[in-house]
Amino acid sequence: MVVTTHEGVLEEFHGAKLVGSRSFSFPWYQQVPLSLALSPRIINEVKQFKPDIIHASSPGIMVRFWSAYDCKNAVGPHRDVLSYTCACVNTYQDTRIADWSSQCEFLHQAADLTLVPSAAIAKDLQQYKVAASNTIRLWNKDVDSDSFHPKFHSHEMRIRLSNGEPDRPLIVHVGRIGVKKNLDLLKR
Repeated sequence: MVVTTHEGVLEEFHGAKLVGSRSFSFPWYQQVPLSLALSPRIINEVKQFKPDIIHASSPGIMVRFWSAYDCKNAVGPHRDVLSYTCACVNTYQDTRIADWSSQCEFLHQAADLTLVPSAAIAKDLQQYKVAASNTIRLWNKDVDSDSFHPKFHSHEMRIRLSNGEPDRPLIVHVGRIGVKKNLDLLKR
């Protein structure tokens, strides 16, 4: 079963039941919908499904809710929430970090497992005691460095991608462009 932040989804995809959830926008990143996933309809769907484990793509209040049931929880914050939030509010004040870590700790402590996309994020979560060290695991899910290795560099492809100007700077990006990408550094 997949509970998604998109309403009006298909009923099933590759054998998995899809359940759409109402969503809201994060103020500084409005193109990514968020959901509490706690409506009575969703709670009933999940109870009927009786999962062995719930994986939440971001730590949310629903992790706390489901920890009251006999169901394991895994959270996978797919972004560096600390750095991203501080960049959005343009601050790295210790009080902001303390506020952030205490709120995240409340959510992460309910999880049985926290999957992180980088060793740096794991270190931050441990440093600020957001999650217990024995519950944090690295989940390498980003670019396939075997398939996209520099050994596959091709001068012909660079000529093609740069419109015949291979000596000019070339940036190839796949994915959303948001504040967290820190692309302002390229202007300098």
